[in-house]
Amino acid sequence: MIEVTDLSRSWGEFRLERISLRVDSGQYMVVLGPCGSGKTLLLETIAGLHTLESGNVRLAGEDVTDLPPEKRRVGLVYQQYALFPHLSVVDNIAYGLRYLNLSRTERRERVEEMLDLLHIRALADRSTPIGLSGGEAQKVALARALAIRPRVLLLDEPFSSLDQRARERIMDVLPVIAREQNVPVIHVTHDYTEAAALAHSIAVVRHGRIAQIGTPEQVFRRPRTRFVAEFLGVTNLLPAYPVRTEGDTASVRVGDVLVQAPLPAGVSAPSVPGSVAGGPAPLALCVRPEEIRIRPADAVGVNVFPGKIRELSDQGFHVRARIALDGAEVVAFVAPSHAELRGITVGQSVFVELPRESVHLMYNDPEISADGPA
Repeated sequence: MIEVTDLSRSWGEFRLERISLRVDSGQYMVVLGPCGSGKTLLLETIAGLHTLESGNVRLAGEDVTDLPPEKRRVGLVYQQYALFPHLSVVDNIAYGLRYLNLSRTERRERVEEMLDLLHIRALADRSTPIGLSGGEAQKVALARALAIRPRVLLLDEPFSSLDQRARERIMDVLPVIAREQNVPVIHVTHDYTEAAALAHSIAVVRHGRIAQIGTPEQVFRRPRTRFVAEFLGVTNLLPAYPVRTEGDTASVRVGDVLVQAPLPAGVSAPSVPGSVAGGPAPLALCVRPEEIRIRPADAVGVNVFPGKIRELSDQGFHVRARIALDGAEVVAFVAPSHAELRGITVGQSVFVELPRESVHLMYNDPEISADGPA
């Protein structure tokens, strides 16, 4: 288990500010954020490469805040692998073992274990890592990090240099390794598709602070701020004006249609329709495009609205439909085999459903979350 509490550290004008997170043994956390948000600095600080101004880091229950990197038993893998070109593949894997109190036999057994774990025994006779493919080199770098039996595995953009096939193979391996080796993993990236595929938990960082942390379901479907929603690729992010609340349901005006949505804790949609006329929308409504449904012409129900197809684009795994509502526009992703797509053409009238439980409200200001400033 790794636990980081109120980690703070400045580098010139940039600052990591009160970062707190926890990853249990065998669990996989992905830290998402744009370039310059502090992801790599966070990993390096956890690894002990930078001292803290405040806060602490605990690994397997031990406070390692003041320990140097070589005493923390942390596996750190950078995006460029950083293999030693003058050492063989086997010696690269064994490199970190020289700092442990192991016999020659024990070191050899660890290397053999890693060759089997990463399925790279065929590379064992290579006298140098030069000439390895990106996927092979990344597996050797992982083997080197795991050979020391780290208390946490830290991965810095591990797929950025890989082709799609190699990327998929490594993605298949990593969660299995985390589970079988019972090691917590923190994986940083700017690619939210990696988080969706791998993570047990996700932390989104911005300007050195955590903007949101939670399960993939919470982060992708219930973003706390407009920034988080935009960064995670929410296509439908619409200005919304509060009209009224009834129990746990808010009614908001989007364009000229009235949408019902669950009322998130901390977000107030008061029974004041006055903000509909003029001024910026205080709320934003988001709904993921794969959640929107195209309905038959006679459809009725909550959040079912007439619309018109503005654009259809076949994108392989789905058809992207841009649909105009009354004063608003949404994008829906629909499976090509979907019965309601048959015969639909650009310009055709349809009915669109925004399922109530798929609609999410937040404050429209990218800096403000339900819990206050991000």
